[in-house]
Amino acid sequence: FVRLLVGGAGVSVLELPDPEEHGRSLLHRAAHAGRPNLCKALLDAGADPKLTDADGETAVYTMAWTVDGVDYIAGSADSGLDSGTPDFIGPSTTVWPDDTVLGEDVGPSETWICTATPDDGDDLGTPASTAVTTEDCTSVVLDGSGDGILVGNTEDLLGITNAFSISAWVWIPSTTTVSTHPIFTAEHTTSSTLARNSGYAMQVLGGSLALFVGTGQESTDTYPDPNWYSPSAVPTDQWTHLSVTRDASTVRLYVDGALVLEDTTANNADLSYDGSDYEHTRYAIGRSFPNGLSNVELSLDGQVAQVGVWSRALSTSEIAALASTSFDATLSDLVGYWPLNDGTSATATDGSGFGNDGAFEGDTAPIADCP
Repeated sequence: FVRLLVGGAGVSVLELPDPEEHGRSLLHRAAHAGRPNLCKALLDAGADPKLTDADGETAVYTMAWTVDGVDYIAGSADSGLDSGTPDFIGPSTTVWPDDTVLGEDVGPSETWICTATPDDGDDLGTPASTAVTTEDCTSVVLDGSGDGILVGNTEDLLGITNAFSISAWVWIPSTTTVSTHPIFTAEHTTSSTLARNSGYAMQVLGGSLALFVGTGQESTDTYPDPNWYSPSAVPTDQWTHLSVTRDASTVRLYVDGALVLEDTTANNADLSYDGSDYEHTRYAIGRSFPNGLSNVELSLDGQVAQVGVWSRALSTSEIAALASTSFDATLSDLVGYWPLNDGTSATATDGSGFGNDGAFEGDTAPIADCP
């Protein structure tokens, strides 16, 4: 027999009555014996999975994946999100350890079973199976043009007069050509004419986290710039937690739970919801009409998940917790919460209890990916 030693520890024992039989390597014989842990240890120790035996055969496994009882083969056309029978047509045969399922094929709440059968080209070994169930985990993806989620169209929909907080997870690609990415906008309009400034909005603008607040007062409204910018760029090609808070004269911006900007001398005027001839009453995720509905439209290019709005300024510790743990819907004064994990549905359910479910606009679509 052979005992494989890795780092001084015996990890497996394999009976090998004839170590030279058919010119098989130890990896061949471990695969033939149905010992996946030993195969992994050998590969980690530098064994060559492409080495052939006397018959010219590599140590291969027949990898048969199923998802919810339906055969799967990598590279099929299924999105992993449809509610019907997937298009998978497995099984597939691959060289160990090439047993990877494509990420775009994986959907939420699915049970995947992999059955590996060692095959040295002459004989089949003993099959071994394992199963894993995916989490109920989706977000939505927008393409930067005409996309968004309309969550309401009523003046002062969320009952916010002064203090508020907004938080969301976003993923913005480094390849984006879009400069303004609306995250959450509430009757947001902006102009050099004070009467046209209204509502509030959290955006990523020019790479920085930005907060707009419209009060109709010159000391607050700074067209065409937002009222507050983060001093450094928001990370790209990864999920990032963004949040902003306002409470009278104190404004704070956070990236991944860390405070990146604080202003304690801000104008404490109440919000204005009258945008003059720019006036509209849209509350939206990922979309904005800052100069009225008949003018320029802005849309997020990327993904967004777990959007929450509160009618008070959350504390620094509460923001840090949102960025590091699951969304806490029990935080007081929650007035809107859109997890965006509705799977294939074109409706964004409001988890706050206020019933402001959102409707997808443009090419907005669910995707099996989340923070």
